[in-house]
Amino acid sequence: MRSTDHGERLPRWSGDLYLEFHRGVQTSHGSIKRWNRKLEIMMTQIELAATLASLREKGTYKYPKEQIDQLWENIMLCQVSRSARACC
Repeated sequence: MRSTDHGERLPRWSGDLYLEFHRGVQTSHGSIKRWNRKLEIMMTQIELAATLASLREKGTYKYPKEQIDQLWENIMLCQVSRSARACC
């Protein structure tokens, strides 16, 4: 607080806010958003199929939780990492 005179000497910014090293986690690229959504839909279908298989084939099929969790983590990482551009 001393270096800013109790908030009286704070930096002011005018004009567009352009962050040189970090441009956020959202993307304006429609194709990336479209593929992210397609992957989310496919993962939901995979989860449903795996759930149905585990219910139908109780003794012979084990729900692949670790693999599905890893796929979700990779997808989510790509959506927030580096503006979702070429990170996978």
